[in-house]
Amino acid sequence: MPERIRLYGNLSMIGVVLRDVGLRRPANQDIEELAVEISPERVSEADADWVFYSSYGPKDGTAEGSVVGGELWSRLGAVQRGTARPVDDEVWFLGLGPLGVSRVLDDLESILA
Repeated sequence: MPERIRLYGNLSMIGVVLRDVGLRRPANQDIEELAVEISPERVSEADADWVFYSSYGPKDGTAEGSVVGGELWSRLGAVQRGTARPVDDEVWFLGLGPLGVSRVLDDLESILA
């Protein structure tokens, strides 16, 4: 979202899906909340074995380019390993319900294969 970075927690749909497929979260992200917001200066808190990211709305209206093009982003372990992947926001974070979950699982099958 413009000027905000959101880390989705265990109470979000995507948090439940990722837990159910066995992707573990770092302790700082293993939270019983829908999401927490961090500033671009704290993007290191988003690091994990896998990082799935997107922007809400048109990318040119967000700070995604400056975040993923920035020095702090390039230092993330997931970025260095090639396990930071852009995903479709409408599917992963807005696509609630069984059809949304099905599409996320299809994406995960391709990404993790």
